[in-house]
Amino acid sequence: MDKMDMLQQYNYVLGTQTIGPAYQFTSSNQLMETANRILQMGSNIIKFNLDPYSYQLTEFYDLTNRYLELLQQDTPFHQLLTLDFQYYFFWIETAGSIYLTEELFLQSLELEYTRVKEVTKYLLETFPDKYFFMGHWEGDWRLVNDPGSFPIWDVYRRDIPEERIRNMRRWIETRQRAVDDAKQEVNPEGKVFNYLEVNIVKPVVEDPTFQRLVNEVLPHEDVDLVSYSCYLATQEIKTLADMERELPIYLDFIEANLKPKANIPFSKRVFIGEFGYPVLRGRSFDPATPVEQKERSEILARVALQWGTPFVLYWQMYDNECECLLNPPDCRAEQLSCNGFWMIDNQNREQPIYELYQCYHTLAKNWLIENNFPSQEQLMAELPRFLAEANQKVVGSKPPHSSIKKMKRLKRLKRPKRLKRLSRLKRKILIKKCKRRPG
Repeated sequence: MDKMDMLQQYNYVLGTQTIGPAYQFTSSNQLMETANRILQMGSNIIKFNLDPYSYQLTEFYDLTNRYLELLQQDTPFHQLLTLDFQYYFFWIETAGSIYLTEELFLQSLELEYTRVKEVTKYLLETFPDKYFFMGHWEGDWRLVNDPGSFPIWDVYRRDIPEERIRNMRRWIETRQRAVDDAKQEVNPEGKVFNYLEVNIVKPVVEDPTFQRLVNEVLPHEDVDLVSYSCYLATQEIKTLADMERELPIYLDFIEANLKPKANIPFSKRVFIGEFGYPVLRGRSFDPATPVEQKERSEILARVALQWGTPFVLYWQMYDNECECLLNPPDCRAEQLSCNGFWMIDNQNREQPIYELYQCYHTLAKNWLIENNFPSQEQLMAELPRFLAEANQKVVGSKPPHSSIKKMKRLKRLKRPKRLKRLSRLKRKILIKKCKRRPG
């Protein structure tokens, strides 16, 4: 292998995702545009939703929930698998079946098993050298929110139906069994894994009588890994000392509730599936500037790296929480009002958090080359240092603070219904120099 191929094999832990982006800058599909922006940043990790509706892929709407066909046929999802990513995370969203009657729920489990198993076998046979992680979005909301009603997002809800908890266990067990059975048939040490995502952990640590996935589902099921969407525990933390005290508590708690499992190639099995700091949402604890967004993200990511989590995934490359302030059919990207969950804003400006990640990957790759490609374990030990150094190098001065104030005055906190298609950008393999502070 040449140097670029060797660099591609390493896990740099820090990554991002593209799910339902609300704006675009080219004329083709959103998935390929954002994927190429992630590659240009230097990352070989991507997380996406295996759903054409998330990227306004209208010509493939008839393949919704037909996961194998979405990956096999000539779709942007298949094209994505051929790009220079090494680690793929994706949602297969079917957990709504836990609310069905018993008869219908059992039928849905049979279909779930078949679909997940066939996708696993296809990935193992077609892309044996890449890593794939199949999961879902924030599973605790499945327990908290009732079907057919407006979501209440009640973090502290007590009266969780026992049947719902039981069905969540059966649903996760079915998905995990499908992955395990496929690997036994193709390659027991294959690189396809199933994960469960938890998002309400802090209340359970404080009061174990709360019934959530981390204590009612996770200890009972043999999952490969656990994704932690950690907003609830970390969104108000602003200092490194506080993050070092708080975040490991929840990561340790989740890890302690995992059942042992063989053939998992990571020393820790809990990863950060979502974290982020919206610079325009306007809540009192949100960052006030793009620089603060970058620095608070660096604090969380560095503590997670020090703890040993195998992945830390930032939400996300393009913001998905935007609305048009003008006539929606004619709205352009720069006319959107967004919450600021982004690395590249709706005016196509790379934010300080983007520059931080780009610089971090540059430092890591240069170190690998200079040290003649040491082991993954040696790289993991150095990653927190690279991140701290990148944070010092990146100036992060855009957009100006005045524009932040202007956009905050325009805020209306709604999610958009309309998404546009994007085009594919040309892939460029460049390791850019880090920006340094003057002097």
